[in-house]
Amino acid sequence: SLIPDRSVHIPDHLEEKLSSYIDRLPDKKRQILFSRNWKWISGIAAGIILAISTGLYMYRQPSSKRLSNQEIYACAEAQRALILVSQKLNKGTNQWQQAQKEIIETNRIVNKHLKYK
Repeated sequence: SLIPDRSVHIPDHLEEKLSSYIDRLPDKKRQILFSRNWKWISGIAAGIILAISTGLYMYRQPSSKRLSNQEIYACAEAQRALILVSQKLNKGTNQWQQAQKEIIETNRIVNKHLKYK
């Protein structure tokens, strides 16, 4: 019908060939259902693996070790020593800051007298 002057020749058995070809094409609904099933199956498998790995991790954790009185005393002494070191460092830092302020003030005074003379 698009070419009015020429007649179009349709080969014999073309309709049967097309019908058989269409019948052999995969069904789209079947493919969509198959992909949805795989999504569900992979999600469930991932959840199961996560649950098993979490259970194994918790099961294989070492139990808490009890410390002896001597170890507790050693920890307390180490903590006291660290606190003492921290306090001395803070005190030294404060003295350094005070000395820095005095040096700045001294420099200001010296510079003031040197500029006017």
